[in-house]
Amino acid sequence: MKIGVIGAAAWGTALANLRANNGLDVALGVFEQEVCAGRLEERENKVFLPGVALSQNIQPSNDLDCVAAIIEMLLLVVHSLVFS
Repeated sequence: MKIGVIGAAAWGTALANLRANNGLDVALGVFEQEVCAGRLEERENKVFLPGVALSQNIQPSNDLDCVAAIIEMLLLVVHSLVFS
């Protein structure tokens, strides 16, 4: 099964990595270009989840249309800010 995760902050990256380490192919929708490039080159999310090696089964992309087109299940894991 190929799944997509939209949202690549700490929680989205952790969920994507968990599913990928369980043998699934994961398309990860990434907003920040530098985060996407770092994941492709270094297999790590140094911005939001430093020190955690990312599975080779994760394919990050800045093109959300491409991510949505190739998956069977989609997880939306976008972060929100809490204002007090």
